[in-house]
Amino acid sequence: MRSRQGNAAIVVFLPMILGLESRASIVQDKCDPRPRRPSGTSSTLNKQKSSMEKYIVENVEKNIPNTRLTLLDSIMLKDKAQKLEELFHYRYCLSRNTNNVKFNGRYPFRPLLGATEFFSALFSFGNLVSNLCSYTHFVAPLRSQSVLFGLVKTHMYINILTWAFSTLFHINDTAVTRNLNYFCGFLNICFLLYSGIARHVLEFAADVHVSLFMRPLLLVFLTMYLAHVCYMSLVRFDFVFHKYLCGTLFAMAIASWLHISYMHFPKPHSLYLMVFAGGTLASALIEVTDAPPAFYLVDAHALFHLATMVFTPFYYMFVREDLILNKSISYYLIVSKIQGNSNLAKLNRLAIRSNILTWVFSTIYHYHVCRITRDLDYFFAFLTILMNLYIFLLRLLYVYRQKEAVEVMHRRLRALVAVFYVFHVYSMYFLDFNFRRHKNISSALIGVSILIWFHLARTFKRLPHSRYLLVFATGVCISGMIEMCDIPPLYYLLDSHAVYHFITMFLHPFYYLFIRYDLEYFADTQKARTQGSGTNTRCTALERPGMHKEP
Repeated sequence: MRSRQGNAAIVVFLPMILGLESRASIVQDKCDPRPRRPSGTSSTLNKQKSSMEKYIVENVEKNIPNTRLTLLDSIMLKDKAQKLEELFHYRYCLSRNTNNVKFNGRYPFRPLLGATEFFSALFSFGNLVSNLCSYTHFVAPLRSQSVLFGLVKTHMYINILTWAFSTLFHINDTAVTRNLNYFCGFLNICFLLYSGIARHVLEFAADVHVSLFMRPLLLVFLTMYLAHVCYMSLVRFDFVFHKYLCGTLFAMAIASWLHISYMHFPKPHSLYLMVFAGGTLASALIEVTDAPPAFYLVDAHALFHLATMVFTPFYYMFVREDLILNKSISYYLIVSKIQGNSNLAKLNRLAIRSNILTWVFSTIYHYHVCRITRDLDYFFAFLTILMNLYIFLLRLLYVYRQKEAVEVMHRRLRALVAVFYVFHVYSMYFLDFNFRRHKNISSALIGVSILIWFHLARTFKRLPHSRYLLVFATGVCISGMIEMCDIPPLYYLLDSHAVYHFITMFLHPFYYLFIRYDLEYFADTQKARTQGSGTNTRCTALERPGMHKEP
C-alpha cells in the first residue's frame, strides 16, 4: 500500500514539470502567490506607485552594465534586472519610510544573504525540518503496516518536497520555483484532505470494504490534481481561481480533522489534533490579514510559515497515539482485486479501466470545452454505458442458460456490441449524427441496464450482496431523473449535471461491492455445477468469507 501511494505521489509531478516552460512567458507578469490589499487611500498609493516605477526603471537601466551577479545569484538563476528591481524597490520605500507599496505584486523586502524574502525562506526550511524530525521521532519507530501509517509516511514525503520548493521560491522568484511552489502546495492540501477523509473511512468501514472507498477516492483526487495542473500550465494561469480552490480544499481538510478530534474526545491524544487544526487555521487567518513586512523583513506570509512550523509536531503526536491506542482496530487495506479467469471477471476488469478513462476525460472536458475533449468524453461515456449493459446482460444469461450455451451467445453478442459501438462513433464523427439522438440512445441503454439490475437484485434477493445492486440501481434512477430535469446552474455554479456527477460518485462503491461478491458467488455456482452439486449452490456462496458481513 505504501509503495503505491509513494508512486502516486511521484507520478503527479510529471505534468507539473512538463508545464514549467509553457508557463514561463505567462508568469513573468504581476502574478504573486500572496496578493495583498494595499493600505491607505488609493490615490496616494497610485501616485507613489507610478513614481516608484519610474524611479526603478531609470535606475535599473543605469546600473545594469555595472552590476555583477554573485555565485548564489547564478545558482538561483537570478538575472541582473530582477536583482536591481528588488534592490531599488527596497531603497525607494526605505527613503520614503513606507512598506506598503508593491512592485510586480510584491512588498519591499530587505535583501539578506541573497534571498528575496529571507524569513519566509528560513521558516519554510524550518517547516521542512519540523516535518522530518517529528515523523522520525514520533511515528517512524512504530514501523506499522497499517493504512494510516502509509498515509502519514506519504504525506511526510510530500511535505518535505513542498517546503523545499517553498524555500527555493522565497529565495528567488522565478518561473521554475514559482511553479514548483504552487503545484506542490496544491498537492499538499489535496493530500491533507484525502488523508482526513481516509481517516474517517478507516474509522467506520469494515476492513474488507476499505479499498472500495480508498482507491476510487485516490483516483478522484489524482484526476482533480492533474486536471488543475494541466489547466493552469497549458490553458490559463488563473491565480485567483487557484487561490480560492486551495482555500476551499484547505478549509475542508481542517474541518475533517477537527471532526476526527471531536470523535475521539475526551481521549488525551485528541487534544493534539485539536491544537494542530486550530493552530493551522489561525495561521491561515494571519495569512489573510496580509500585513506588510515589519522592518522590511517579516510579513504575514512569514508569520504563517512560522506558525505552521510550530504546530506541525502536534499532528505527528496525534498520529503516534492514534496508531497505538487503536491498534486493536484492523486498518489493513485488503486489495479487492477482481480475480478469476471467467468471461465475467475479464469483462469487469476491462470495464473498470473504461470507467477510469471515462471520468478522467469527463473531468478534463468540464475544465476546458473543446472538440477533442468533448468527443473523448462522449465516446468513452457511451463505451462505458454499452459495456455495463453487455456485462449484466451476459450475467443474466448465466442465470437462465447453461455455461456452454452462454459461451456461444457471448461471442455473437460481443461482435454485435463492437459493431454497434463502431457504427455509432463513426456516424457521430463523420455523418454529423446530432447530439439529441446520441443522448436518447444513451438514455435508452441506461434504462435497459437499470431494468436488468432490478431484475438481478430480485433474482438474488436471498443473497446479501443483492442489496448493493439495489442501492446502486435506485441511485442511478434518481440521478438520471435529476439530469433529465436540466435545472439551470444555481448561483451560476451548480446545475443538474453537476448534481448527477455528485450522486454517481457515491454510488460507485456499491457497484463494485456487488461485482466483487457476485463474482465469488458465480465462481461457486460454476464449481458446484461442475461437481454435480448445484442444489447446494447458494449455501456455499453464503458461507464464503466476507459474504455475510455488513458493509
